[in-house]
Amino acid sequence: MGPKFDHPILKSTTELEISGQFDTHANVIGDVIVGFMIIPEKPGALNDPIVGEAKLTHGLLTTSADSANPDVSVTGGTFSTIVGNRYDLVVGDAVRVIGLSVAVKAPEPPVGSDPQDPPGFETYTWCVNRTVVAPPTTP
Repeated sequence: MGPKFDHPILKSTTELEISGQFDTHANVIGDVIVGFMIIPEKPGALNDPIVGEAKLTHGLLTTSADSANPDVSVTGGTFSTIVGNRYDLVVGDAVRVIGLSVAVKAPEPPVGSDPQDPPGFETYTWCVNRTVVAPPTTP
């Protein structure tokens, strides 16, 4: 459970598509923001990474029962955005992608005599190694 990044897609010599899946337990209020850094194995990239943000609008989120625990709901959706390819990355280049998602979680129902908790922010950070890939071919 938690967000994931796909492999960056080389859209052109000047653009990369960054996409992935956002998942969290419970319901989400409003939009989800996914901020990210792409750090290629290029000189200077550690001090000047490619930085971007994807917004997953509330209307694109779906909520369903967790397959492992039907009493728990899971809210999720896919995100995608385009960023500049200022390090001239090509298919096969290795990159490190670091992400931070921010969502407002709906209040959980009261348990027993405990009062209902208010809505709250959920942040999640993750980091993965990925490889730049070519766009999928259409038949």
